[in-house]
Amino acid sequence: AETFGQPLGPMMFEAWELFGRYPIFLSNGQIAYNGCDVWENAVHCGIYQVDTQGSRPQGVTQWPGDIPTDNLGNQILATSDRDGDWDIYRIDSVTGAAEQLTDSPGRDGLATASPDGNYIAFVSDREGVWAVYAMAVDGSNEQKLFELDGGFGSGDRDWLQERLSWGW
Repeated sequence: AETFGQPLGPMMFEAWELFGRYPIFLSNGQIAYNGCDVWENAVHCGIYQVDTQGSRPQGVTQWPGDIPTDNLGNQILATSDRDGDWDIYRIDSVTGAAEQLTDSPGRDGLATASPDGNYIAFVSDREGVWAVYAMAVDGSNEQKLFELDGGFGSGDRDWLQERLSWGW
């Protein structure tokens, strides 16, 4: 079977299948994902980016808890537990420089950029109940939009297994 003229199968780098989770497409055509460098004995884990032609994946971060959730052009919006709890980061896909956008005592995640790139929506349980929030792209002006019905954080509605989409 083929998709867009290409045979179906796992993405490969040389002899290694690329194993990853939470893939997102960047505006430069690269795919960013959470994974490990299996071609180097899986020593470093974090966010990697790769093209679809089998090139060597490039490490963006080296924190296993960095989860890409959306792109902001060629920047990566990510959820990370690098400071002890889950927060939202904007990560440069070339340098790996990370800017922390949220810093609440609860879990913040699933960041997604608005179509115009000016806002970021995300979920948080910072007030003891899951809700959807929005903020400016620089992390300022956080506002709670609405609460989510109970049970979002576990079972079939595990917040790490969901995605947010922005619609007008």
